[in-house]
Amino acid sequence: MVIAPGIVLAHARPENGVKKLSMSLITLKNPINFGSELNDPVKLIITLAAIDSKTHLKALSQLMNLLMNTDDLNIIINAKSKEEVLNIINKYSIT
Repeated sequence: MVIAPGIVLAHARPENGVKKLSMSLITLKNPINFGSELNDPVKLIITLAAIDSKTHLKALSQLMNLLMNTDDLNIIINAKSKEEVLNIINKYSIT
């Protein structure tokens, strides 16, 4: 689902084989259209895999905090290295 300009949040549920809460992130060198008139083209794809209906809520909250920070979000979208991305993600991954 396209959740904001240039951003897709995909998800997998336990019944689809999820074994562990996880998240992945991909930035696209060449943005693609997902059929969202307002939010295409997409350059950032985030996938969330949840093991149940509750344990992912903290991770989702941390992700939303990151997505609301325009500066950090732009750093991720325009990053040239995985270290740049990991530095931003680590700011929001407080246990």
